[in-house]
Amino acid sequence: MAEMIPALVQHLGGISHLCKVRDRVLPEFFEIDIVLPIKGSEEQEGGSLPSEVIADLYTLRASLSFQFL
Repeated sequence: MAEMIPALVQHLGGISHLCKVRDRVLPEFFEIDIVLPIKGSEEQEGGSLPSEVIADLYTLRASLSFQFL
């Protein structure tokens, strides 16, 4: 989990780029929704988000949601 959001942000051009796009598009809301198909997995583990990821979400003014399937 800790690697998913940074990888997604990097793939989309970085925080600075995403902020520029957000400021140009002016969306009603900005949400990152992560769907994890783990309910049937034998390797279910907890997860955490490092403070850098939380800071990036704050900078983007984005909410974060999770779905576990």
